This record gives sequence, structure tokens and C-alpha cells, in this order.
Amino acid sequence: MSDTVRYLHDGLAPSFLPPVEERVRLCGEALAALVDRASPGGPGRSDLPPKVPVVVGHGEAFAHAMPAAVQIDGRRLVGMKWISGDPHRPPPTIGGLIVLEDPGMGGLRGLVSAAGLTGARTAAVSLAALRLVPARTERTAAGEAPHVVFVGGGVQAFSHREALAALLPAATVRFVTRRDEAQLPLHDGDDVVRPERLAASLPDADVVITSAAFGTVGRELGPDRLSPGATVIATDYATAVTARTLQGIREQGIREQGIREQGDAGRLPRLIVDDRAQFDATREAGKLPGYGPADATLGELITDADGVGRAVRERPVGTTVVVNHLGVAVCDLAIGWAVLQAAEAVGAGTELPR
Repeated sequence: MSDTVRYLHDGLAPSFLPPVEERVRLCGEALAALVDRASPGGPGRSDLPPKVPVVVGHGEAFAHAMPAAVQIDGRRLVGMKWISGDPHRPPPTIGGLIVLEDPGMGGLRGLVSAAGLTGARTAAVSLAALRLVPARTERTAAGEAPHVVFVGGGVQAFSHREALAALLPAATVRFVTRRDEAQLPLHDGDDVVRPERLAASLPDADVVITSAAFGTVGRELGPDRLSPGATVIATDYATAVTARTLQGIREQGIREQGIREQGDAGRLPRLIVDDRAQFDATREAGKLPGYGPADATLGELITDADGVGRAVRERPVGTTVVVNHLGVAVCDLAIGWAVLQAAEAVGAGTELPR
């Protein structure tokens, strides 16, 4: 065991992020590991207790402890992400730390600031989800590049646009936000509209990604406005994709697909999440009002690629599906470990005595 612990601060950690493709791969490995959980019979490939919220005691401030263990590329990682935020404090309003332990080496190995890595992790999971749950609109079925509507203009807008540019370079993006064009990472073909034009923007979207600030009003997606076959990815709990949105999608699917889908309606997942246990804990805490249980997890789509995975990938054109990922620490550990290893290789960061 080393007699020091390496610390990477906010200004340094993001410079050691692996390429987007590798981030997506790592998150996919971590999500798949969640299917094989620790139990009395053995350690499994993962362990992920639900987030532990701590009452901060004022306003909308929050703090969460997110412990986890995950096996990535044959190595078991153990650690925790501590994340806290307050929308009323000066930027950055959210900060955190990833604590990394390598049981094979013994003891605590690294502390990686999580602010910059959280956006990268969230975008990587969204892109992993898009590969597992591609849009099935008339446009994408014809082989055309997807048009993405992104709801929000904060940190996630930047990390998601970077990921889309790397893995879906032909995609165009419309940002629905109050921010000006100069404040956003626009690429050729992208544009910006105000939130009042959200409903009018949905019918032309093959993919909708929501990342509105929690508590923001007026961002709910009307299910009757969504393009049939769109993939909807929510990263903001139920801020934009409400229970009404999901129920409308379910009802619309059965109504539009008719007899063809009647036999599949009970089996084809319409609500897919990153982790069932955490999702259920969040529902029970009242943070997903009106939501029912998830139909499947992203890890299940990966590990059963020829079963439920194929059913979702090759679902009938016009069948809309929602992915709601709340953020799981196994993905933070996977990306945080990659960052720590890259920094160790060049001796970057601050070595702290134990």
C-alpha cells in the first residue's frame, strides 16, 4: 500500500478524461455489472446501495453520499461519490468528490474532484443509452441522421454536445433554453429557441434529452407532441418527463400500433432506467411523483442483447421509449478510475500523506 493518496482538483481532473468513446464503453461495462449484484452468495460484479441523502437544512441545498463497488476490466473498484449543491450559491452551484479504493492494492488510492466529471459521466450514459435505445422515427428508419432537442443550457448541454459530436457527428441539435447562442456549444446546423417554443420543437425531434434545473416549471414534455418513435432521455428526474408524459406515451403506443403491438405491449419496455433499486428508492422518496416501476434497465439490455435488447433496438417504427437515468456511482467510479490512472502515469496531482 502506498503511503500517499493522490488528489486531483477541479481544474486538473477533466484534462485526464479518456476519449468519449472510452467513457461510453466504461459506463456500459459498469451498467452491465449492475445485473450481477453482491448477495449473501458472493460479491457479484457490483454493489450499489441507493443514494444516501443528508439533510442540509436550508432551501434547495442537497448532499448525497453514493457508495459503490464495481468490477471494470477485471479490476474491482470500491469507493464513493460525495455530491452537494445549492442553486442559490455562487457558481459552481454543484460540487463533489470521488473517493477511489483499489482492493487489489489495499487502502485508499485517490481523490478526484467530481464537478467536471459528473457532466462527462451523464453524457456518456446518455450516449450509451442511445446505442441501446436508438430512435425509431420515420426519419431515422430511413437512415437519416437524428435531430436532437436538448432541454437545458447548463453544464450538461456542453458535455452532451461534445459526446454527440464525437459519436453522432451528423446529428443536429436544437437547444431549448433561455441562454443566448454565444453561451452555448453550437455546431453547424444547430440552433437555439426559448422555452416557450418547446412544444413546437418536439414533433421534429428524433431524440429528446432533458436536463432542466430541478424545480424548473414549464418544461414538461407533452406526449401528444412527441414524434412517434422518438427516444426520450431524462437526466433531470421528473422535471420534464413527468408521470403524465410517460402515461401518455404508453397509451399512445398501444393506440397507434393497435393489434400489431397488443401482443408486445406488456413485454416491450417503455421506461428504462440505469438502476432499478435506486429508481425505486427515489420513487419512494417522492422525487418521481406518479411514476410506476421501471420496465427494464440499461444493463439488462446489454446483458440480454439478443432478447430484450434486440426487442428495444428493433422495436416497430413509431414506438417511443423513455430512458430515465438518475446517475449511478458505478459509472462515476469507472470514469474516475480512468482519470486517476492517467494522472498517475505522468505523476500529476497532489500526493497527500495518509
